Amino acid sequence: MDVLTDVLQHLRLQSLVYGRMEFSAPWGLRFPDHAGHPHFYLMSRGSCRLELDGEPPVELGQGDLAFLPHGSAHVLRDQAGSKVQASDTVVKGCGEWDGARSFQFGGGGAQTALLGGFFRFEQGAFRPFIQSLPKLIQVREDGKSAPWFDAVRKLVLAETAEGGPGSKIMVSRLADILFIQALRAHMSECQSKQGGWIEALKDPKVGAVLSLIHQDPGQDWSVESMAEAAGMSRSAFAARFSALVGEAPLAYLTRWRMDKAEALLARQEPVGRVAKQVGYASAAAFSKAFKRRRGLAPGGLRKAPQKAAA
Repeated sequence: MDVLTDVLQHLRLQSLVYGRMEFSAPWGLRFPDHAGHPHFYLMSRGSCRLELDGEPPVELGQGDLAFLPHGSAHVLRDQAGSKVQASDTVVKGCGEWDGARSFQFGGGGAQTALLGGFFRFEQGAFRPFIQSLPKLIQVREDGKSAPWFDAVRKLVLAETAEGGPGSKIMVSRLADILFIQALRAHMSECQSKQGGWIEALKDPKVGAVLSLIHQDPGQDWSVESMAEAAGMSRSAFAARFSALVGEAPLAYLTRWRMDKAEALLARQEPVGRVAKQVGYASAAAFSKAFKRRRGLAPGGLRKAPQKAAA
């Protein structure tokens, strides 16, 4: 299993498509920060302007996908200068909107239509991965990913427009595919040298060790054994790993073990079996470490209400 697949499985991704939005110029909406809940917009008709704090504005055209991994506050409007209103206020003022019908707003001019939604991570949110993503990932209809993107985009928009039995779950699953494909497109095109988990994964030395850790987190790993696997000295490996990933090798290992353990516990795996899978000699040792990191014993996690991870 590759590292990205392993991480995505334990993020326990759940997509929530909140429906179609139809705007007529002039229009503008301000969306609040939703930290931990990545947002996406799939353009079906027309164009609009996406504005994120600290980033240059982006023009979205028909067929484009905008993915906001951090759920950052943002503005959508037809063009620069158009009046902007708070999205929550506008939605409430338009009456009940359950996503089954289009949300309509604007001044009656040029038409723009898009599909909006967000994702949440139910268990084991893997922070190094999420933190390594930019504020915005944009996939254009005419970009390098056009073959796969065009097919999925057409299916999503068709299901949204036509409805029918099972349409809601169909759109949700297709949105999951858009999420994964957007990440793959970003990873293949990312040229940043600013560090982060994705850059670490692409590094020949550190990436190889990350792959081994994810394949077998239960192994008796040490910095020395990781450095040996990378073909580096202990000090050089530790420095390179920390610079790319943003934390020391053993801190990363413990974090991943706890994330993996949390996901396994959520699936009702026995504590003793989970302890062995994530590298602890006994259930008692694992329980102590888990409570220290999560503030809750493994048994208590099973009884606690499931919450979306931030």
